[in-house]
Amino acid sequence: MKKGIRKKAINLIIVMFLMSLLAFFAIRVMPGDPIALMFGEKDVSPEVMANVKKIYNLDKPLIEQYIIFLKGLVKFDFGYSYFYVGKTVNELIYRAFNNTAKLALVSFPISATLGILLGSLAAYKKGKFFDKLLNFVTAILTAIPDVPLAIFLAFVFAMKLKIFPIAGWGQTKYLVLPAIFISLWPSLSLAKMVRALVIEELGRPYVYMCRARGMGYIRIIIFEVLPNTLIPVTTSLGMMFGRMLEGTFIAELVFNIPGLGRVAVDSIFKRDYPVIMGIILLSTFIYTSINFLIDISHYLLDPRLRGRDEII
Repeated sequence: MKKGIRKKAINLIIVMFLMSLLAFFAIRVMPGDPIALMFGEKDVSPEVMANVKKIYNLDKPLIEQYIIFLKGLVKFDFGYSYFYVGKTVNELIYRAFNNTAKLALVSFPISATLGILLGSLAAYKKGKFFDKLLNFVTAILTAIPDVPLAIFLAFVFAMKLKIFPIAGWGQTKYLVLPAIFISLWPSLSLAKMVRALVIEELGRPYVYMCRARGMGYIRIIIFEVLPNTLIPVTTSLGMMFGRMLEGTFIAELVFNIPGLGRVAVDSIFKRDYPVIMGIILLSTFIYTSINFLIDISHYLLDPRLRGRDEII
């Protein structure tokens, strides 16, 4: 297992390096001068512009800029923001990531619990009204793009019914509607997968043996069937968490939440290169770390994989 962990760690470093290389040069070809955007409509002399570019190393060749960036990256230092003068990228990302993580951590257990419960119940009620209703709702909601769905929820539950506040941050009540939006698609997607897995398991011989011993279907599903679906469900949960981070970005824009998504969009429009790079690399690290944790969970859950380093 140690050999597998070392291999994964090396892969993570390679992925981070390649992503930093690709993102760094891709961002630089974006139209617009970040320093000109920093000053806006102010009348600034060419000498001042040149001095500011020198401070941020923008007067150097791209290769040299990238080397400077890599030296900072090794020390987890992304430098200073171009737009938020005097603020470090680490400070901006840390503050925004706390809000994004809070939203994701509230939404994740809701999605996981609903997905497993709905999927198991749909399998138990296969072909009946609840099963058909879940399939219908899943088909409808997964066909609606994220942004219109978020706007629709805000319009219905905040503007019309006035059950939840339409936007804001800082209190628990502001978490509810964004968490519902973020949880919808992942929970239904997980429910669909759990339903298929449970139905497949219910047709296996050990289920008939349990039934012969007098066990009810609900008890069989909870104590016998669901444990046998842990590996694919764990994989789906890991991928679902990554998908939920994407959902939080949209939720932050629609519901005016000061998280990573909002900072990322602002930074792109303002050509704030260091902040964009910081968010891209943080997102890359999170996704690759999730995949690593999924592999570790497979190793722990399935005794057949133990001792096989190539799986990790």
